[in-house]
Amino acid sequence: MQKRIKILQSSLVEEKVFSVQQKLDEATTFPQERICVISKNGKIVEKAGLTILREPPKFSTTKQWVVVPDPDQLKNDDVVLVQPHHKRLWVIFRRGSNSNSLFVTSACNSNCLMCPQPPKEKDDVSYSSLLQQIQCLPDSVEEICVTGGEPTILGTKFIEILKTVKNKNPACSVHVLSNARLCKDKTFVNQMKSVGLENLTFGIPLYSSIPECHDYIVQSKGAFDETIEGIYNLAGAGIGVEIRIVLHKQTIKGLGLLADYIYNKIPYVRHVAFMAMEHMGYVKRNWDLLWVHPLDYKEQLLAAVRFLYIRGVNVSICNLPYCLCDKRMWGFLRQSISDYKVDFNEECEKCALKGKCCGLFHYQREVMEVKRISAL
Repeated sequence: MQKRIKILQSSLVEEKVFSVQQKLDEATTFPQERICVISKNGKIVEKAGLTILREPPKFSTTKQWVVVPDPDQLKNDDVVLVQPHHKRLWVIFRRGSNSNSLFVTSACNSNCLMCPQPPKEKDDVSYSSLLQQIQCLPDSVEEICVTGGEPTILGTKFIEILKTVKNKNPACSVHVLSNARLCKDKTFVNQMKSVGLENLTFGIPLYSSIPECHDYIVQSKGAFDETIEGIYNLAGAGIGVEIRIVLHKQTIKGLGLLADYIYNKIPYVRHVAFMAMEHMGYVKRNWDLLWVHPLDYKEQLLAAVRFLYIRGVNVSICNLPYCLCDKRMWGFLRQSISDYKVDFNEECEKCALKGKCCGLFHYQREVMEVKRISAL
């Protein structure tokens, strides 16, 4: 879920998914009733499935409509999930965004110490709504992230999700955020491959080269062995593998050994991402186990990044601003924070590198001490 817009009034009685279109004839692979149009003159658009208004219609109508404070913040080809009972409209796909994702399940088979979105015992994501979201995507969709929870826990439904994306655009880059534990099943992996997506990759967390340490962080015995087997199966099927390492007290102490393990045991890895921790979810209750200031681990991070880089591994550092990193790491920093989460504080406004910097998570704005860089 991404941008949330308050619904002031609505004629809808149930949750529905729509594609924002400025012209009704622009719809291609989804039915007319899935199109919503922003009314410019305050009147209901008769041929649209939903009309978005600034004020309620003056005359009673059987057509579907919603009233939001600022309809103009919605753009052509946005996909929206309307939840009338909760009085909210979610923008779940935005053209040009760096963070378009499909949240496919709230369930997970791990229970990571630093999970920013803790799993739920009962999955509350509607599978039929997911398929509708994909069907409403523009045919030209170039990139989408599939996330959760643990997406592969859906089994055959996960395969159907991939097929539905493939029917939209076989060349779409689909990046699945997964612990890969269920990918130990070769048959399951081969089913993913047979879908025919041309650019399917998995972003997989690996937190230590020592099985017991990784298992402790993800709070699941045997998880390390399952993840490594899953990585090998994915690579064997020709599916791209990215390793993601969240930086905190439990991972920093073994960072050098982990970099060595990745280079020697997973040499075909396409990308390694070192990621600063989000201060959300389980992080709050496990703060003393996890928190270490970025300035206190910059030497370990630099050593791990350099080790991989000089050996030809593609490396990035995510979620860290320039001022909290050694200058020798600046070339590896990425503008990685989702555009709906990123923020800057007053010091950042005067910084010479603000235009290139990833900034801060919005909830860090007032609590993370940063220092402006006056000149390069």
